[in-house]
Amino acid sequence: MAAAFRLGAAIALLILGPTCAWVRAQCLDQSFGTLEKQGYTVGTVRLTGAFLAGGGLSNVVATHVAPGRPLTRSAVEAGREALASTIRETPTLFDPLVSATVVAAEVPSCDAIARRADVVYKVFTTKIGRSLGRTFESAAADAADPAARLGAGPSPLRFQVVPSVRFDSLERVVGGAHGWVTLGRVFDRLEAAVEGSSEIVNTDVDLAGSRERDAALMRLLEWRVGYHRHERLTGTESPQTAATDLTTQLVVAQGMAVTRPLGTMGSVFRFASAIEAGQQKGEVAAGSVEPGLLDESGGGSWKGAAGITIRSRRHDFRGSFGLQLGLTRGAGAIDYVKSVADVAYTGRIPAGSHRVLEIASQVGLGGLTGDDGVPVTERFFGGSAAVPFLVGDDWAFHATPGLRSFAASSFAGGGNGGTSYQSLNVTASLPVWLRPLVPAEVASDADVRKQLDTQLDSGEQILETAYRVPDPAHVRAVAVATGPLLMQLAALRTRLAELLPLVPAEMKDTAEACDEQSDTLLATVEGITMRTYVGFLLAEPVDEDDATLSSVIKVCITDLNARLSDASLAGTGVQLRASRQGIADAISQIDVVKSRARAKDDMVFARQSVGIVLDELNAVSVGPVVIFDVARLAHATPTPLAQTRYGLGGGVRLSLASTLHFDAGYTWNMNRAAGERRGAAFAALEISTVFGD
Repeated sequence: MAAAFRLGAAIALLILGPTCAWVRAQCLDQSFGTLEKQGYTVGTVRLTGAFLAGGGLSNVVATHVAPGRPLTRSAVEAGREALASTIRETPTLFDPLVSATVVAAEVPSCDAIARRADVVYKVFTTKIGRSLGRTFESAAADAADPAARLGAGPSPLRFQVVPSVRFDSLERVVGGAHGWVTLGRVFDRLEAAVEGSSEIVNTDVDLAGSRERDAALMRLLEWRVGYHRHERLTGTESPQTAATDLTTQLVVAQGMAVTRPLGTMGSVFRFASAIEAGQQKGEVAAGSVEPGLLDESGGGSWKGAAGITIRSRRHDFRGSFGLQLGLTRGAGAIDYVKSVADVAYTGRIPAGSHRVLEIASQVGLGGLTGDDGVPVTERFFGGSAAVPFLVGDDWAFHATPGLRSFAASSFAGGGNGGTSYQSLNVTASLPVWLRPLVPAEVASDADVRKQLDTQLDSGEQILETAYRVPDPAHVRAVAVATGPLLMQLAALRTRLAELLPLVPAEMKDTAEACDEQSDTLLATVEGITMRTYVGFLLAEPVDEDDATLSSVIKVCITDLNARLSDASLAGTGVQLRASRQGIADAISQIDVVKSRARAKDDMVFARQSVGIVLDELNAVSVGPVVIFDVARLAHATPTPLAQTRYGLGGGVRLSLASTLHFDAGYTWNMNRAAGERRGAAFAALEISTVFGD
């Protein structure tokens, strides 16, 4: 009997299984309206997409669509609109002109027997700044924290603290944190970073400010004033190499300017100038101080830098040059001159779905001249510790040779550092296990893609309009609107107030429409400033409540005064038409081609960023890292160990986008000299935004 029952159940499953699947599948292509007519209720409600702010958004939807309620098209649409509106209106880390928020609703599955359908809202949102992504350094920031870089992160933070832990063979386990707190007025925020171990303590404190300007050639201006104390360990890599510990304490004032994108490639040029003063100390082994080399000194220097950066979706390029003039003895002359240059490139080569082979390379050159009064800390020491030429992360090109087979700054070139160097660094990584940042059902949705394209096109039009405003022709149009037109509308309102009590009953509706239209337009014109685009005054009204110059002329002059035949209104009508023509003539002379080209240049990054987030960035990824370094230090007087060194190594990279980043590995010294170490281990862990409000 039991055997017969099991056989019957198996046959039933074979028959009913495909039938139930067919019954469930037949709902997939039906609209919400059709399901509403068939009396469906809501099954499960789910949100999917990147950058969703926890459960708060689910609560927004739940007020309209919730399990067990009747499924109606209006409720689903109300939930979609509420969700999109909440995302758009939630303040983020910056307030850009361009944003794209798409919410698509659909039925992933339903039960035709129980008359129950599941609802999924697919969400993609981004608020894109125009300058943030134009520099070489921003490429790494995009991948490290895409939510913040695309303005889709949490509401503006008053402060943020990011802890970090790293390991170096000389510096040991180094723990620390960096963060910032928002300020106002001249300086936007206070930035601070501290790290320490049993061997070193490093401290950075900066007051930083920035301003972005739409129309200027120098779009972004940044400035900072701060205190910086750094320790570098050179170790003892061979019996012939002196042990040198380097310490600098400097007060730095620095300014930087970034141009708007220029040329067909959207190249961005950067310029920086800095003044620094303080104390520098190098603990040099007894008897090894060279003539003119200072183991301890005070004084200051001036630094200048210029560079170019180019970004595309697959390739990023940076070229930088820095010059430093130093004064140590106080005699009024320049004691030393340092120059550094680097060329860096990163490429992202597709290697499968959301698998991107990342290649980062950098070539560095440097030289130091000066016969007397040269601090040992200004000499070139290579190794795994990168020393930036400028302070801050916005322009991080190095002033030392990178050689990751030597710990910290232990590549001393056979002496107390070198007077020139050349270096090449190459890093390649490929994720082998991953989870995409944007779920496949969102990234591959044709409706989401189409809406994103539409919103990006709209963003480009907004930017184009914004770039028309400073045009001299538009300035003339504003002068007409805020001068003659304003007085004409005021005169129209005065005359209407006199005529309204006398208007016949059959003309009352037209007169009231004229009164409302002219009142609305007058208030609008009174609010016009030099930053307002006045082209909207010429538009035809879309809704009957809209008030434009054309609609006021039509209602008040063409319709109303055609029947009243009031001489004052007729005269005002002539003046209004003349003002409309004057505004139209001025606007027709705007350099539209230039404005459109600038808008397209600015939107290149926005379009690329959306594509990268949808198709390439991963929420979680693990993969190998391969490292190859070449570096050479030289002296004005050659030494036996001033030869080229090669480093080859590898490791592992773990990334949780916007949360955690971990790198660890080992690099071998391929042609080590007697007494040198076999190589150097490295490890670094950074957890983003653990503390913030």
